[in-house]
Amino acid sequence: MVNNEILSEDEKIKHSVRELINELNDRLGKDQVTGLPDRSSSILQIKGSFEPERPSVVMLFSLTNLQQVNKRFGRGDGNMLFYQFAHILKNALSEKCFVGRYTGTEIIAVSQEQDVQAEDLLDIVKDKIDRYNRDSADYNIEYVCAFDTFKGGEYKDFDYYYESVSSELWVSMKSLEEKAASSQYNTLMGSGIDQRRTGSAAPEKDPETELLTKDAGITRISGILSTTPVRYHVLFDVSITENDDPSIAKLGAIVISRLFRQDDVLIKLEGNEYLAFITNVPGPALIESKALSIIEKTEEMLKERGLTADVNIGIGWSAKPVSAEAMLTQTNTALIEAECSNSNQFEITRVNDPVNE
Repeated sequence: MVNNEILSEDEKIKHSVRELINELNDRLGKDQVTGLPDRSSSILQIKGSFEPERPSVVMLFSLTNLQQVNKRFGRGDGNMLFYQFAHILKNALSEKCFVGRYTGTEIIAVSQEQDVQAEDLLDIVKDKIDRYNRDSADYNIEYVCAFDTFKGGEYKDFDYYYESVSSELWVSMKSLEEKAASSQYNTLMGSGIDQRRTGSAAPEKDPETELLTKDAGITRISGILSTTPVRYHVLFDVSITENDDPSIAKLGAIVISRLFRQDDVLIKLEGNEYLAFITNVPGPALIESKALSIIEKTEEMLKERGLTADVNIGIGWSAKPVSAEAMLTQTNTALIEAECSNSNQFEITRVNDPVNE
């Protein structure tokens, strides 16, 4: 009898422990405010199931008035608003997407479902949030979304996709700050602000070369430098000089487009000068070989067309946090040194930024 009682108590303890473990497992990996998977859990789930060869849609949503609500009404009200925001996104997207809390104000949604259109999903989100804002007695949800659609077919880890969309989100947030935008739907596409809903946007691409304009490209670089983890960032400043032939501009653009990925930041400056910005570079060993490839390919194409010109490159790189201004200025200085050199067609400099050191 005693043994049975002891066994019974033992079983009760084991049952209680199992329940506690199940409860902890249920809570572990969940954001306490939204109930969505937290950042660590999101990363594990996304990367665990992500198939880079398949098409994918990546969306980042940010609640833009969260800090304002926190300051005016307190963190409790801010948390409730963020919960409502997350709840709407989950209901709107979870059938087609993984949805999780990725950073402070960001919720990420990723889909590799066949035939998923980001615009259709965003229209559903907009409709639900508009309805919430009409019925809300307190404060509206104000948000911004950046997204991109990737074709797949070549191997890139998920960080590449996230950083691409994250830089777009930064640009969009910056645009909202500058324009003091209200709670209307805003979304930034790879080609610029979605003109269906926000009106006209400044041209992002040079019409002759299809490369980014100077302003659009520098804004993009600033966004990447401010949001990506510290890795090797490299900026190439390429100049084709001593030839006013108008075909040179397109030739330079062709070389830049062929030797860099479409997703690198490729910019057309004045005259025959171009910028190419790479991030997530494994190390500095790639830099010199890339510079030589640019020079060789440009000279080869010039020769094919019966043209002559000097090709010079300034290269700035950093493995520490740097500002876009420091990166641009010091890379351009390296270009000037290359143009003045009698022996080298390119100069490499390590960018130093006292402000960030």
